[in-house]
Amino acid sequence: MDLKSIVEVAAGLAGVVSTSLEIQRRVSDYQLDARANRLRARAEELAKFLQIQQQLHSGGADEQLTQQAISSTKTELDQVLQELVRVQQAAGATKVDEMSPIRRGLLLFVPARRLAWVLHFGFYFSVCFLGLSVFEIKEVARSKLVPGRLIIVLEIFTSIMVAVLLRHWALMEKRWAEGFRPTPSPMCRRLLWYRPASRRELIARAGLVFGFCQFGPFVLTSWISLFREPLSFVQLSVTVIVFYAWSIVELNLATHPVEMKFPRNLRFLHWPQNLMTWLWTICFYFMAGCTIFFIKQIATVNILPTEYRNVEFLHIGAIIGLIIRFLLAYLLPMYALHRMLLAQSEQKAH
Repeated sequence: MDLKSIVEVAAGLAGVVSTSLEIQRRVSDYQLDARANRLRARAEELAKFLQIQQQLHSGGADEQLTQQAISSTKTELDQVLQELVRVQQAAGATKVDEMSPIRRGLLLFVPARRLAWVLHFGFYFSVCFLGLSVFEIKEVARSKLVPGRLIIVLEIFTSIMVAVLLRHWALMEKRWAEGFRPTPSPMCRRLLWYRPASRRELIARAGLVFGFCQFGPFVLTSWISLFREPLSFVQLSVTVIVFYAWSIVELNLATHPVEMKFPRNLRFLHWPQNLMTWLWTICFYFMAGCTIFFIKQIATVNILPTEYRNVEFLHIGAIIGLIIRFLLAYLLPMYALHRMLLAQSEQKAH
């Protein structure tokens, strides 16, 4: 099956699921709205009748009869109002933690935000691609080509990682829309053993996992120069440390946002005021130097392996991998360091 067929199957699956969920939500909302309107109309009638009974009671009518009528009307009005509250609560979206494991596992709920629709589609596409890759294992195993086996293993591993990340991101988007705010203990905060408080913190966690995954390919890579090896190891170590620190900083920034007005927010141009600011400033300019060196290498030397250049599919995949690596290993750490410098300046201001 080619890439076009994969995209069509994933798009069809995502379309069917999303359409069925939207229809179910609209029908449920319509029924609840109709029920709520009937209860509001009944509450208005009881309120008017109660007002008339109170006027008769004050006008000298039979006190025993009017008192019984007022008491029964109040009781019925309380029941109607309680039912109306339950209907209004049911009309709201079900919290993600109250859903069944199957609904959470397969993302069988209506996304709370527009971005979450993209995450749902990406999750279904990754699962579909994973299934197709698993079915291709037998066919690849029959061939004696080692690169083909390695590619299918990398496809399966990448599909699993992407599917897990997109599923977790989609669930967190739902929780953030519900007003979720984590309160981790100091130990859990150091170990990052809690749900992220914001989208930036989730990206920092994903970058941290990406950094750790790069240590394996880095050791096995033999086509880079000897000068590039120690530089890459130091740069990769700095990237992992930066993503870890950024994840901790974003927990504070989620409740105390910083001002992001240009050009006053360019803290890496300011003179550092303490040791931590000195450290992050040095790391920022180190990453900037690594970025310039990487761009120079791309512009002057073809760093792709020779076997990747002869196959169009592998060549395109390697180029896409280099672009993703450039974004995650160079630009994203510089953005993280900038956010950390902003957080340091805000702490000093307070």
